[in-house]
Amino acid sequence: MNEIESEARVESEAQVGPVISNIHTDTFCESCGYNLHTQAVVRDERLGLLVCRCPECGRWAAAGLGTSASRVWLNRFGTLLLIGWVLVLLVVFGLGTLFMGMLPYGYLMSFTRWQQFEVPAPGMPGQHMIIYRYTLQDVPPADSQAASDQRTGRTIFMCVATALAAVVGGLHSVFLWHARGRWRVFAFAMPLLACLGTWVIWNADRETVDLRQWAVPRIALFFLLELLGLSLGLLAGRPIVRGILRVLLPPKPRQHLAFLWTVDKKRLPI
Repeated sequence: MNEIESEARVESEAQVGPVISNIHTDTFCESCGYNLHTQAVVRDERLGLLVCRCPECGRWAAAGLGTSASRVWLNRFGTLLLIGWVLVLLVVFGLGTLFMGMLPYGYLMSFTRWQQFEVPAPGMPGQHMIIYRYTLQDVPPADSQAASDQRTGRTIFMCVATALAAVVGGLHSVFLWHARGRWRVFAFAMPLLACLGTWVIWNADRETVDLRQWAVPRIALFFLLELLGLSLGLLAGRPIVRGILRVLLPPKPRQHLAFLWTVDKKRLPI
């Protein structure tokens, strides 16, 4: 509880009665339009009603005024919207995990080439068969331009992977703003699943049998880079979005996104 909420609690108890709860949804003051989310709720002993006071204009409002429990169809529509929102989150973070796995795989493939081998045919003495396997590319020492192009391409893979993980972390901090404390650890499951999937697919390919041990430290490098990017996104996601909203939205519409401030114990700028 921050200092503002503590002052509101003390003031409400002094004027009406003890605080029994807080408003957990977006409820707006009818007088000034201030978002009453997180404000103290008290019971008026004279009326027997739950009320809360707007810290902006001082007006008292019924705490349950915005309830829609009796609106059956509105509740059903809200349930459909909630299901749709969950599906959108699953798609967004699923695609983020998929792309975080594709980048290290593409990085590994940038080192390899498709090569043909002639080997003895099993069970057929004197006969040979053609097989194909991935081998490491050989860059002539004199071809400095080709070596430079390869290094540039591989650096781009690493930078894009880190940036993508940062974007996914930022989206996680904004869309799943309610996940705090130990629940935020689940965000790190995305790069883990991505790199684990890359390792499984690489090892399942028979053509990469000669490069399996070689690939392990490089996949681990991408895992560390994506962890770093995800951590930066989790830390900077909400502050960046708050700054963008302050530039793009005037104060009134900004009230609908007050949770981005209150979740970090900050007061919504008026």
